[in-house]
Amino acid sequence: MDLHDRADEQSTPTDPPVFVEWPKSTPIFATALMAAIALSSVWILDRNAAAQYFDEVRADTVRDLAAVRGAAEVAINRRVHLTRGLKAYVSINPDMNAREFADFAALIMKEVDGIRSVTSIKDNVINDVYPRKGNEGAIGLELLKNSDQRAAAEYAIETGLPWLAGPVNLVQGGEAFISRDPVYITEPDGSPGEGAYWGMVSILIDKKTLDSEILHSVPDELAIAVRGRTDRNKPGEIFLGDPNIEVTAPIVTDISLPTGSWQLYGVPKTGWPTVSPHGTTIRVVGVLLSCFACALVFAAIRLLQEYRNYSH
Repeated sequence: MDLHDRADEQSTPTDPPVFVEWPKSTPIFATALMAAIALSSVWILDRNAAAQYFDEVRADTVRDLAAVRGAAEVAINRRVHLTRGLKAYVSINPDMNAREFADFAALIMKEVDGIRSVTSIKDNVINDVYPRKGNEGAIGLELLKNSDQRAAAEYAIETGLPWLAGPVNLVQGGEAFISRDPVYITEPDGSPGEGAYWGMVSILIDKKTLDSEILHSVPDELAIAVRGRTDRNKPGEIFLGDPNIEVTAPIVTDISLPTGSWQLYGVPKTGWPTVSPHGTTIRVVGVLLSCFACALVFAAIRLLQEYRNYSH
């Protein structure tokens, strides 16, 4: 083979490329795929934003509820501790007379607002009340013979534990909590409160005053409820706030008291959020960008399809 034949062989044109024709539905399928990807991305962004906002609201609620719990503990304990002070006084002065009791009770009532009365219950019989006016009917009441008081009195005698029960309706009007504490005599040169059982002391705490003090610490955006304890230290009823708050998945914390604990519930007044404040913006912008991306994909596939058909 000479050089001329080789040149002819090398100059032989190659076969044209073979194009595979795309189905006419290709742009539609590509656009649908792009729409699914874009909308899924928008949904994920929206869900993540909602979850982040929920966490922020929950953290704010926990913080606000902790502040309310602290204020509630101060409001309740400063009154309950007056009962402990009265108990200590009676323990070392078991033979106090009516004048001494009245003077000490008057000092107690000046310490804080909302104390309705102070009661001495010697040998489980109410022997004195301050102020006496309006409470005369309670004098001589035997706790162990009273159906409403017997179980609580027996529980206190058995355990030696104080309790804060209520609220109870008062004959003189209104509602109050009963802070009551068993008293044991402190013998001369003996250990404090380890002598014979003397009886009990009791203080009535006005519910309206206590409620007002607790609610004063509650932020406007927070809804709360408080569950008390019974005189046998069992969970009581919700006495402050909406009793139906338990169905709203509230945050629950304990109000610690010398007599046990109350439960405090908290939830945003508008309920727990399901969307973020920017949810609408994310959805609208996401949908618009998705539509734009789908239009670009559709146009690009159509142009490429037409170019391939023309080249073929």
